[in-house]
Amino acid sequence: MNPPTVSSAFSAEGSPDVDFWKIQGTTTVGERGQVVIPAAVRAELDISGGDRMVVFSEKQHGVVIIVKAEVVSQISQAMLTKIGLLNAETERILQGPDAGEAPAPSGIHPSEMTTASSAHPSEAPSGAHPHPNTTAE
Repeated sequence: MNPPTVSSAFSAEGSPDVDFWKIQGTTTVGERGQVVIPAAVRAELDISGGDRMVVFSEKQHGVVIIVKAEVVSQISQAMLTKIGLLNAETERILQGPDAGEAPAPSGIHPSEMTTASSAHPSEAPSGAHPHPNTTAE
């Protein structure tokens, strides 16, 4: 089974897909702004005390999303890799036949792509930097 994607979380009309989102319970924001992640969710997602989390928010709809920092790092590294491949492909296209080369292929070959789950910070393209808000631990 393929992992879910951002687009699979929403229907064709742009509304949330109720089969994608899983309600895990409720929690209350404490006096100091702390939120307890339910034990079942921590177990399912392998979240332990001390894990670093990245908090995303969307003010208009009051949405808060908490993601493990290592997952955000993997996704950002995969994106940097794909951007590097896209830049290289664009350069080949711009150089074109006038530079003595055969016309560039119309797309990036799937074997050149990495997935977020296989990306690692050490696989970033030359000159790429990890996400500026993450720290090595």
